[in-house]
Amino acid sequence: SEYVYTSSNCTSPRSVSGASCDGKYTGCVCPGGVSSGTYGCKTYYGSPCSSVCKVAYTDNCHNRTAKTCTYGCKSNYSDCSSKCETCYTDNCRNRTAVSCSYGCSSYFADCSSKCQTCNSNNCSNRTAVSCTYGCSGYFSDCSSKCQTCYSDNCRNRTAVSIPSNASCSSYYSDCSSKCSAWSCNSGYTKSGNSCVKNTTPTTPTSCTTSGSGFNYYRTHSCDEWDAYSAAGECMREYGQMAQSEHCASKLGGMNSCSTQCQGRSDMDNCMLLCLGDCDVDGWRACCEQCNPGNQT
Repeated sequence: SEYVYTSSNCTSPRSVSGASCDGKYTGCVCPGGVSSGTYGCKTYYGSPCSSVCKVAYTDNCHNRTAKTCTYGCKSNYSDCSSKCETCYTDNCRNRTAVSCSYGCSSYFADCSSKCQTCNSNNCSNRTAVSCTYGCSGYFSDCSSKCQTCYSDNCRNRTAVSIPSNASCSSYYSDCSSKCSAWSCNSGYTKSGNSCVKNTTPTTPTSCTTSGSGFNYYRTHSCDEWDAYSAAGECMREYGQMAQSEHCASKLGGMNSCSTQCQGRSDMDNCMLLCLGDCDVDGWRACCEQCNPGNQT
């Protein structure tokens, strides 16, 4: 008989079909299934209908591998919107660069093309000058670097006060416009902080005479100069002594005796000890006194 199929011998996923008679059917068929479409069949029916597609893929995700991204996904697969195809290589889309007046000091670690912090000044583009006497001005855009130097040390020097009948004998080596020491003019002798006119005895009897008016060289006699026949020779010898290497440093410069003794209560004694045989003003006075008839 052609009616051979029942629900007992036509098992799932097949089903009876065709003509029927007394609960029996002429056919037993597999389900129609669905089209596997563009992306293929996801699930097939069981045997003996294993060639019939039960569920089709709606996308191609089963053939796609998602990228793992540090900075986020740039684009997904066109046939699998849930999986990333291309990653961002940096985080620049989430960074905003700062605008700098003096240049960028650092960039974002995750976006090397955008500045994160600016230089607070222009020191990176400035070169400081080296100064002997101190800095007189700094760069307006870099307060830690010197732009111009003082040309001398005058701001730290105080000129000595020069009394009447005296002239500056030396200037500061680091400030040529300020006097560091003075000396009395010709015909005057230093007395404390002033210069007094030299006095010549009216009737000297001998250059070796002891007593007031003859002891021009401190407590020494003038007899060492009595060989000169004219005051002019005294002046020449005086000049040689004053300019000698032995006496020059004591008479002028930053370490002169007058600088060392200036303002001291024992100034005269200080000068005596300091000058020693270089008290050329005193010697000259002695010499000229020993030759009173030849003075001009």
